[in-house]
Amino acid sequence: MIAKTDNRNSIAILPIQHYDMKIHNFMTENHFQIVTVDQTNTFQNQIRKTVDHSKTLIPQDFKWKCLNLNPSHNERSYKNP
Repeated sequence: MIAKTDNRNSIAILPIQHYDMKIHNFMTENHFQIVTVDQTNTFQNQIRKTVDHSKTLIPQDFKWKCLNLNPSHNERSYKNP
């Protein structure tokens, strides 16, 4: 796998297994939890309510132009097929 590094203007070349192990270790060490329910609709509803109640945050006629709450469902894949 070839990826741009986060902190420098360089690239990293890693075997897929090494990358998968690093991701797994990061998630384990930082106590990530697997979510079994898709929270997208809940978050989108909260965003809509926030925008609706924040009249000064975003002008009324512009509020839905700046939010794309239903993007395409293409998942980003880091592995080659």
